[in-house]
Amino acid sequence: MEGREARITIRFFAPFREKDYWTLETLISPGENLISVFSQLEDNLYQELKEKILDPPHPRYAVALNGRIIPKDRLAHIQLKDMDQVTIMALLVGG
Repeated sequence: MEGREARITIRFFAPFREKDYWTLETLISPGENLISVFSQLEDNLYQELKEKILDPPHPRYAVALNGRIIPKDRLAHIQLKDMDQVTIMALLVGG
């Protein structure tokens, strides 16, 4: 797999690009991290991810990788691999 492009799926379970519940598949180079993948998405979507997740000190949205929520400060440190599943979702408030 070394040197080949891999494919990941990003599922949006929160309002991004003015719609809920949609999926995006994208090619990555093995070893890329979530921040680098996000920055390669279309400008509007990347800007929205920055505004809703990357920039706020306490975002209302979370990023999960293969079912595990990733702390915002770890998004640049986790290397992605082929077939990874990324989920963008709203955090629940209250209890």
